[in-house]
Amino acid sequence: MHHEAWIKQAESDISAAKLLSHQKFHSQAVWLSGQAVEKAHKAILAALGLRYEDRDYKKFGHTTNDISRLLPEALHEPVDPQVAKMLATLEARANASRYPAFSQGKFVPPTVSVTSSQQDVDDAQALVGWCQDRI
Repeated sequence: MHHEAWIKQAESDISAAKLLSHQKFHSQAVWLSGQAVEKAHKAILAALGLRYEDRDYKKFGHTTNDISRLLPEALHEPVDPQVAKMLATLEARANASRYPAFSQGKFVPPTVSVTSSQQDVDDAQALVGWCQDRI
């Protein structure tokens, strides 16, 4: 039942992301949405009896793509192209929401450049559900 802790935290992250999005803290909402999906993928690992340990952090990272390499082949890539698109888009936006980026001769913080988050939060909620369906 170790996977339930991962899912519970993923759901909590989604709830917090919704609050952040509603308050227009978009970059933080996007980042937390990405974190929720990462934790939901780790829940699949836990449900399968697999662990994502310190040694895995050296070989892999925090991306769902990295985590999926530890899963059985059948769970590596979503069959549904919409799920794959949501995953790729959210992961890219979550990474872009973390640190200031250099643009037009200056650094721009994500608090300025990320101006929306509702779609990211909605996608994360759908992706967490997708993961739950595989447990």
